[in-house]
Amino acid sequence: MRLTILLVMAHHIDFSKGFASFVGTAPAWHQLGTVLPDGITVQDALEKGGLDYWVEKQPNVHRFPNGKEEVSTDSFFLYRTDTDAVLAGSVGRVYKTLQNAEAFTIVDDLVAEGLKIDTAGVLRGGQNTFVSLQAPSFSVKGDEVSQYLLITNPHDGKGAIRVMYTPVRVVCANTLSAALGSKSGTRIRHSINAEAKVRETLEIMGLLSETGQSTQELFEYLVSESVNSKTVKNYAANVLLTPEEKKAVKNGADWEDAVSTRKRNQISAIAEFTESGIGQNVHSGTAWWMYNGFTGWMRHEWKDVEAQFPSESLTADRMAVEALKMAANPSQIIQLI
Repeated sequence: MRLTILLVMAHHIDFSKGFASFVGTAPAWHQLGTVLPDGITVQDALEKGGLDYWVEKQPNVHRFPNGKEEVSTDSFFLYRTDTDAVLAGSVGRVYKTLQNAEAFTIVDDLVAEGLKIDTAGVLRGGQNTFVSLQAPSFSVKGDEVSQYLLITNPHDGKGAIRVMYTPVRVVCANTLSAALGSKSGTRIRHSINAEAKVRETLEIMGLLSETGQSTQELFEYLVSESVNSKTVKNYAANVLLTPEEKKAVKNGADWEDAVSTRKRNQISAIAEFTESGIGQNVHSGTAWWMYNGFTGWMRHEWKDVEAQFPSESLTADRMAVEALKMAANPSQIIQLI
């Protein structure tokens, strides 16, 4: 059984070029963009992924009530030259724009090392860009786990360039957030030597081995931890409920009054999927089984749930982080049910 962590939520794929700026080797849950099953080249990533645009930095202009205007020497904004869309309202003097074509030059070298591009795209009007490559998978007691090398180049003035390992297949805004929730990898500031530092991260192949090993060790630990059906339901509740809902239940509020019918049904569905869902016939009664039950439910069922309750959708990054954190510490799961 091959396991890939895939979260499905709001996509925020960019359409500034007149098409969905996303390319992948397999269809994404949102069914947008271009699918190239025979492989993605760096040029494909730039063109079909919509990454081939330019970002410029210009000074902000201060306008006073008396009509006077003053060009700032300390405050600047970033914009896309092809759409004139402002991507960041205020960055400092030392901030250096790193063009996508420059940031992703590392991809050429990684492809030469044997990695294959899996997805690439642009999000939120050009504020976020990413390229994800398939990295060597690893096995956890017979279950094969996919892993990816993710490179991001944000233009929102806030985020750093990231080069990191992740088990999350990035296909949209929330899967990107889920991947970036990890503290692994390298962060590179947008400064004058940013391109050189991206080049230095070719040692990422060593990082991949180190980070992948720690992830494998975590998953193997999950296989060794025993859980029961009650733990599974409480696990799902701990991930899905808000802090306010948890507090209300712990303080004695009636379960049906404190928790919406939607969430109660979701918790039951997660427990049912864990017990008898696709791929859940291995490592039964372990934290690994419990974790795969939750992520499997998300992978196979979440899109329908989101369509039914669009205004109440939880964020993928919160669920991804909480699901793995809770599974790794089953003794800390709060008894809510």
